[in-house]
Amino acid sequence: MERLLNMKHPMRFVIFIMLVCYVAASAGMVYAAEPWHVGIVVGTEGFAAKGFDNGEYMRAGLLFDPFPPKGIQPAWFLGALVPVNPLDFSGSMLNIGIELRYMARTAHSSFFVREWKYAPAVSAEMLIDPAGGREVGFVVSAQLVRFWFGESYVSFLGTELVLDSKGLVSGWGASLIRLTAFVH
Repeated sequence: MERLLNMKHPMRFVIFIMLVCYVAASAGMVYAAEPWHVGIVVGTEGFAAKGFDNGEYMRAGLLFDPFPPKGIQPAWFLGALVPVNPLDFSGSMLNIGIELRYMARTAHSSFFVREWKYAPAVSAEMLIDPAGGREVGFVVSAQLVRFWFGESYVSFLGTELVLDSKGLVSGWGASLIRLTAFVH
């Protein structure tokens, strides 16, 4: 286990985190009957902020959504941000946070092939550098163009505000697309 978590080999650490996410999602499938839900989150993001390298980041993780999809509800998530353009596992960061989402009551059948609901969300997350070389920071984001399709969320063009450890603004970010697929 110590060899796996050796920070001299960040690729091993990222693979370990991905394996933990997979096992947690698989275990969550056993208990995914109402009202507990586990979702797998993937997305692409970019940042112009202190502590972030220039380039594209991939977001991967798990969303824990224990409430039925109606009204205003919280959800929790954990995962990783990995620089992918250029690929640099040493620049990876872990994240943990909370999301507050609003679920519209009316379902629509136009515009998309499937029935959908408007479901915008705001979130706050803490970023952790597993190598310990960077300061811990925070990201506050708004996913205003976000839709619910019954077993998944799809959001486009989210905005993010990056804060340093003192709560001061250190930059901004944008989420091009973020997908959350529930395993139930």
